[in-house]
Amino acid sequence: LVMPKKKAEWIFYFSWLAGLLVFITYFATGNITHDYYQLPLVPLVVIFSAKGVILFYRLAVNFWQRIFNAMVIFGLVVMMLAMGWYETKGYWNVNNWAIVKAGQAADRLLPANAKVVAPYNNDSAFLYQTNRVGWPSVPENIGQLIADGAEYYVAVNFDGLTHELMERCPIVARSKDWIIINLRQCQRKK
Repeated sequence: LVMPKKKAEWIFYFSWLAGLLVFITYFATGNITHDYYQLPLVPLVVIFSAKGVILFYRLAVNFWQRIFNAMVIFGLVVMMLAMGWYETKGYWNVNNWAIVKAGQAADRLLPANAKVVAPYNNDSAFLYQTNRVGWPSVPENIGQLIADGAEYYVAVNFDGLTHELMERCPIVARSKDWIIINLRQCQRKK
């Protein structure tokens, strides 16, 4: 509080950096496993990058050096945005439109509080598309899920379990890509 503003600002930033280094060192295993441990680094990296760009621009003594530095900074920003888009564009790809269509049908046809089984290789993306709570996979016994409150089975791959349920349970809706089955009215195996 009593230091000159510039010096206090740099002490604050370097203290922040030291704290983040301790954080990353302490949570090293999590940092490798989960990317979100790196999120606290983002603001500090942005601040140091901005201060570096400003310093780089101010170090130029004449007009042409400043123009050149501004062009370099602009080029770096364009490259940063292009590379960022290149790395993140895959997050908007839909690999299987059938799960989206089945999810929309389930959201439209099923009660809002329905519990859904939506198996898709243990991936919860399909369950998310249904906009319902439930299970993203089926353990060995579907009967246990029904006993736990599962009401509907939504599938996009017609495997053995799906065919078995199609024979035993009423079908709510079906297309060539997906099926919704009512588990509450299933008949027991004979």
